Amino acid sequence: MTDKVLPPSTQISVRPNPFLGLPVAAGGLLISLPKALDGGSTAPVYALAVVVSALAPAMVLLLSVTVGSGLITMRRGLRRTSIPLTKLRSVVAEGSGDRGPHMLVLEDRDGTRCRIPLLAVRRRDRQRLVTALERTAPPGVVRQDRALRHLLGLPG
Repeated sequence: MTDKVLPPSTQISVRPNPFLGLPVAAGGLLISLPKALDGGSTAPVYALAVVVSALAPAMVLLLSVTVGSGLITMRRGLRRTSIPLTKLRSVVAEGSGDRGPHMLVLEDRDGTRCRIPLLAVRRRDRQRLVTALERTAPPGVVRQDRALRHLLGLPG
């Protein structure tokens, strides 16, 4: 992707875009808030919908991917998975249905697979993540195929 050499001590962290869910959250708040303040029999249900709508954009902050210090670490909620970069066997893009590729699948030599959802991650951050993996992982691990180019928003 780029010809810059990534120093071994540099850490790259990638997170989903927190502003991606704001239009949906705003719509949910605009619909639910007046009904929650109504005081009718369904007010508690709409009050819960207000809370969920207000907290929904914060859900994207539960995913974090970090490449650095010889490890790739993925945090999903309270669960953290780390794979040493020297043990990686393959990094491929994968998807399902009409959305196209939206996940990076990392597989180590033991056959353990780690799926990283990148649908809500900015294209620029996806490119930074894959570039960091290319620079720090053993040669040939990151498979440059059509699916990966599509995931990164590159032509071809």
